[in-house]
Amino acid sequence: MKTKKNLATFLLIVITHTLVAQEKQNDATWAETVGFINKNLEFINGGNPEYKFTNFNINSTSFSWKWFYKNYNGSPNIYSSSLPLSKLLSVEIHNYDPKMSIQQYSLHIKLTGSYILTTGEDGTSNNNYAYIYVSDIEMRPRIYKAFQHLAYLATEKRKQERETSGDKF
Repeated sequence: MKTKKNLATFLLIVITHTLVAQEKQNDATWAETVGFINKNLEFINGGNPEYKFTNFNINSTSFSWKWFYKNYNGSPNIYSSSLPLSKLLSVEIHNYDPKMSIQQYSLHIKLTGSYILTTGEDGTSNNNYAYIYVSDIEMRPRIYKAFQHLAYLATEKRKQERETSGDKF
C-alpha cells in the first residue's frame, strides 16, 4: 500500500512539473512576440514568383503587406492587405505539392472571421485566411511559433473580454 502511495505521489510531482514547464515555454508578451516578428520580417516573402510581395509590416494591432502581379497586358495590379492581430484564431504549417511551382512551406493564418482586408484596382475584398511564406528553414519554425503564440494570446484576450463583459454567451 505504501508503495502505491509513493508511486502516486511521484507521478503527481512529475505531471505537475511537466505542466508548469510547458506553460513557461510560452511566456513571451504580446509586445515581445510582435517585436520578434518585426525584427525578422526580412525572412517573410510571397513565395510565388508570379506575385511580388513587399512592404511587410507588423505593429501591435495589425500585420500588413503589399503585393502586385502583372496582368494580361503587362501592367501591374497593385494590392494591399491587412489583418487585425486581435482576430487571430490559428496558424498551421502547410507544405505545397512538389508538382507546384512554389517549393516553400507556407504559414496558413486563420482569423475568427473575414477580417483580412485587401484593396486593389478591382475593389475591396475580405477573407478569413492568409498564406505567408518563410523561405529560411531555420527561421520558419521560429516565425511559425511566434504567430502561433500571437494566436494563443489573442484567443485568451477574447476569452477574458467575454468573461469580464458579463455576457452569458
